Amino acid sequence: MEKIYLTKNQFNKIKEQIFEIQAELKKLSEDIPKFASQGDLSENAEYQYAKERQRILFTRIDELNERLSRTVVINIAEEIPVEVGVGTTATLINLDTNKEEIYHIVGDGDFDFDKAEIPSSGPFASSFIGCRVNDEVKVTIPGGTFRYIIKDIKRYEN
Repeated sequence: MEKIYLTKNQFNKIKEQIFEIQAELKKLSEDIPKFASQGDLSENAEYQYAKERQRILFTRIDELNERLSRTVVINIAEEIPVEVGVGTTATLINLDTNKEEIYHIVGDGDFDFDKAEIPSSGPFASSFIGCRVNDEVKVTIPGGTFRYIIKDIKRYEN
């Protein structure tokens, strides 16, 4: 079973999602008998929707619990990080375009490309894990091979 590395904040977000789903499931478990009493179940749209929603939510809780069971919570140091790792923000200079790029390295289960959050185990981020400021890194991804220099590393405040 492959481990998932998450910050404490990311871990707590998953636990919060589970809590919210459990609250919705509780409401559904109260509503389903009411809907069932409204007549023919095969033609009862509210009942059918509630049962399907319940199934989806149980599946989602199982997925989230399975994810938590594989999670290793990482401790983000209070001091300034010296290496790129989970929970850091890396400012890079693309040596091929001479443009600055900023990426936030997060755990594998909680990334958002729109926020420049990239998973630590992905081919791009994993090339930088353990590297330091001024290190030159060659990255090969499906889009090609690129060269970067690490300009700055700091703690990611998400």
